[in-house]
Amino acid sequence: MAIHLILKAVNQIDQQLEGSAKIVSDCLGALGRVSKLPPHRIPSRCKHSDILKNILVNCNDLSFERVYEHVDAHQDDDKEWDQLTREAQLNCACDSGAKRVIHGCAADELPRQRPFPLESICVFVEGEKMTSDTGSHIRFAAQLQLAKQFYNRHGVLTTRQFNQVDWLSVYTTLHGLPRLFRVWACKQVMNIAPTNQNLARRDGRCATCPSCGMHAETTEHVLTCPEEGRVKAFLAAVDTLEEWLESVDTDPVLQYCIVEYLRGRRAVSMMDIARETYAPRLARLGQSQDEIGWTRFLEGMVSKELLRLQTSYIAKRRRPVLTAHRWIVGLITRLLEIAHGQWIYRNFVVHDSIAGTLATQAKEVLQAELETQLELGADGLLEEDKYLLEVNLGNLEESNGDTQAYWLLAIRTAREAASIRRSTAPSAAHEPP
Repeated sequence: MAIHLILKAVNQIDQQLEGSAKIVSDCLGALGRVSKLPPHRIPSRCKHSDILKNILVNCNDLSFERVYEHVDAHQDDDKEWDQLTREAQLNCACDSGAKRVIHGCAADELPRQRPFPLESICVFVEGEKMTSDTGSHIRFAAQLQLAKQFYNRHGVLTTRQFNQVDWLSVYTTLHGLPRLFRVWACKQVMNIAPTNQNLARRDGRCATCPSCGMHAETTEHVLTCPEEGRVKAFLAAVDTLEEWLESVDTDPVLQYCIVEYLRGRRAVSMMDIARETYAPRLARLGQSQDEIGWTRFLEGMVSKELLRLQTSYIAKRRRPVLTAHRWIVGLITRLLEIAHGQWIYRNFVVHDSIAGTLATQAKEVLQAELETQLELGADGLLEEDKYLLEVNLGNLEESNGDTQAYWLLAIRTAREAASIRRSTAPSAAHEPP
């Protein structure tokens, strides 16, 4: 675009210029787009539409022809300068100059975006310039404001907490996950999942946690339950996260902070962990994540500082394993998986057909009825049904209770049948002589 605008300036000085100007680039995609610009408008979904629109509007009426040519990039890697063509030399010089400017800026403190020269109209959303389709960005910004009000109104996050969260990364992550997983995440955050406390409001059941038996079971308690098995499962999941963080070349100090913060289970703050590292650059992370909170962190609401720190780290790496954006999406996904794993553990405790709490409660009722029937013995049974008392019912604690339930149904039916038969049989006094 800069070359086109320079040519525009030259043509303004001499509007009768003729001939052609050769424009060389090492980007085939850019050459293809610019050389085949539509005559009137750039499609709204086109990438870098702001650049293409500026060229179309301001450089479409030049008095001379433009010729586009491709040149291989980085030819100076394996050739001496005087061995390069003039086009290749200019390309390498421009590339080197651009890199100097980029390396001279901190990765987390890039210059603010500004309108291009001669760009008459541009759109900024939340301080970011729109370079392609603006619809999705405007909708996201509007929905973000609605979410901020909603979370504040329902006590999920204060406005201050909300502003610390990297919502764009959260949004990107959730939209890459299965729909039912997103439904669970929503129920978890809003505390409307079927915990015992919520179910107690409907059917009056005990609101206590089925694992520890000490606290009311809320969605937050599901993530923080102190029961030994829950804690072991949680720490094992954190160990798995640590392995992933190391495999994708996470900033070692940042990795330490994330892992220790999770292992602390709300007992230690991110700020205290950051101080242990003696790294001043982590101070903002400590303040920000502590503002959001440990539980929300496990629910995927990570601080914006995480992305900033990892971006700064990989900017110094020659070949990073993941881009910073893919890294943060992977981290949020795995945090949500750890939280979901606590729910899987909880549901096994409640719903397991043999050892689950619901099954245990049902077995207690079943055991009482079994004892009642065994105490009655043969009373009320017909001769042909007394074999039921000899059936081996097995150990109720090691089964799901189906065999015992079938036996109860059979012996109750037998007693009822015997009672009916006796009541309808003719008495001996009325028998014919």
